[in-house]
Amino acid sequence: FEEAAEHLATMETLLVSGEPDALGPEDIAAIFRAAHLIKGGAGTFGFADMAEVTHEAETLLDKVRNGEMALDADMVDVLLAAGDVLKAQLACHRGDAGAEPPDAVPVCRRIRERLAAPPAPAPAAPDSRRW
Repeated sequence: FEEAAEHLATMETLLVSGEPDALGPEDIAAIFRAAHLIKGGAGTFGFADMAEVTHEAETLLDKVRNGEMALDADMVDVLLAAGDVLKAQLACHRGDAGAEPPDAVPVCRRIRERLAAPPAPAPAAPDSRRW
C-alpha cells in the first residue's frame, strides 16, 4: 500500500510540475515506470480494478514515451483523474473508514478516447540553416 501511494505521489508531482511540454523524456519515463510498478503490484495482490486503470494509463504514457503522441494539458488532466481513481481504489483495498469504491469506467473511457484521437502534430524542428 505504501509503495503504491509513493508511486502515485511521484506521478502526480511530475504531472503538475509545470507545462506538459516542459516534461522531458526522463520525466515521462519516470511517470510510466510509476504506473507500471503500480500495475504490477496491483496484479500481484489481485487488485484487478487498479490493474485495469493503470494498464490504460500505461498504454497512453507508452505512446507519449515512444514519441507517437505529444503530452498535452488534456492528457495531464486525464492522468491526474486516473491517479485520483487509483487513490480511492487503494483506500478501499486498504480498508480505510468511509472509503467508497470509485467508478473507474469514465476515466478509462477518457484514456481510450485520447488513444483513439488523431495524434497532435509534433512541434516543427528548428531550421539549422537559419542564423
